[in-house]
Amino acid sequence: MVVLLSLVGFSYGSIIAVYPVAISNYFEERGPQAYGQVSIAWGFAGLVAPWSAGLIYDLRAGYGLAMVIAAVIAISSALCAGFCRLGKPA
Repeated sequence: MVVLLSLVGFSYGSIIAVYPVAISNYFEERGPQAYGQVSIAWGFAGLVAPWSAGLIYDLRAGYGLAMVIAAVIAISSALCAGFCRLGKPA
């Protein structure tokens, strides 16, 4: 458990350090505005997701559906990010 928690902490810390650089490289002069939007979305998800998962747990007596919904949202987000990247002019 300690090893897995350490891996999660390391990954989270790495993402926090990599996001600003990646957004800056991709959006160039609009980077600060884009990073602000990403931060707002991240904070919103941090507030809404646990509440929503708890509501689903209360309705379904389990987190299975909440996990499926989270996976679908994560995959669709990754696909959208990939398509946005493909549309960037060279």
